[in-house]
Amino acid sequence: MKQGKASGESVNEFLKFWISLTERMRGIYPMIGGADAGAVKRALQIVSIEDLEKMSILYLADKEFREMSPTPRVMIWAPNFNKLLEKKKHQLFERTIDSLVHKYLTSWLESEKLAEKMSWKQQQQR
Repeated sequence: MKQGKASGESVNEFLKFWISLTERMRGIYPMIGGADAGAVKRALQIVSIEDLEKMSILYLADKEFREMSPTPRVMIWAPNFNKLLEKKKHQLFERTIDSLVHKYLTSWLESEKLAEKMSWKQQQQR
């Protein structure tokens, strides 16, 4: 797991990913602000960008989080982030993420080549 300082570039890359993901999974354009960038920067000091992308997919799809605002700052809010970190530790986490990608994102990945933006998907294809 890569941890450490988050660059502005990685924060912006993640926010672009989040906007595209939210539009596809929830059908809305999320309102992103400075607090979101700060939250992402803090989260990237704890988890890698790959893990944050996976946690985002779970956050946007999971019924437990469905009624919550589709913004990074709400996902990274301590109670939600801790729940996602616990789910990430579960042995079926990767299988769940693959299933969600297949369910929500397969046609999108093919048509818009989002897989190129998802660093962890690039590693799986190698």
